Amino acid sequence: TLTRCVKDYQSLEENECCIDVKRLSEFENATQVFAAFMQDGLPPEQALAEFNSQYSIYKFTDFKSVNHILSVENADLLDGNIYRLQYLNECSVKILGLTWNGENCIGGGADTNIGLKPFGKSVVKECEKLGITIDVSHLSDKSFYDVIRIATKPVIATHSNSRAICNHKRNLDDNSLIEIFKMGGLVGINLCNDFVGEEDFPGNILRHIERMILLGGENSIALGTDFDGCTTVEGIKSISDMTNFYQIIAKN
Repeated sequence: TLTRCVKDYQSLEENECCIDVKRLSEFENATQVFAAFMQDGLPPEQALAEFNSQYSIYKFTDFKSVNHILSVENADLLDGNIYRLQYLNECSVKILGLTWNGENCIGGGADTNIGLKPFGKSVVKECEKLGITIDVSHLSDKSFYDVIRIATKPVIATHSNSRAICNHKRNLDDNSLIEIFKMGGLVGINLCNDFVGEEDFPGNILRHIERMILLGGENSIALGTDFDGCTTVEGIKSISDMTNFYQIIAKN
């Protein structure tokens, strides 16, 4: 959403995106993660500049009663410099997505078979010192398990589903989900068509949720809608549709 706001010169307070503060304010209790996203392959200085543009919108937004969390999706803007992590910390970044889908200075994303690089391992350790939570959603399987071996605090997958239900490399296999749940982490259900599976709605989403509950995730499931970052399932196109989604979940 931050990326779209920068591109289309829109406000985070009220816009034509899938989420804005005005619509979030209609909920009695809402906490929203806003991701500053940088695509793969950008020169590090350009990636940092894009982060700064998105952070400026976030920083000067009047969130009113909406609880908000800033995250970064794709840590390639660190450019192998651990001190840039301190800068993100000063900008109130609380969640760090280590990669997008490709390879970067941290390690390998979902399109690769690459594990964490030495710099990536140092980033995980430094994030824990700073209180920044690691987001494993876009990691390759190798990088994921490298993180699990290093992490001493819970990690989260902000927007990933069950690979057993929908066999997509961006989803998490059962063992990965169990590892996250065991350490007290969190998994956000992604509403992207490709990761949910082309089946009946809402049954397809319910199957992902039921699978995670079966694996011990009853208290570790959130919503990782991926709004403004993908084509979501039919029937859930913006934050305004989440009331209907809640009613569907409550009935099942």
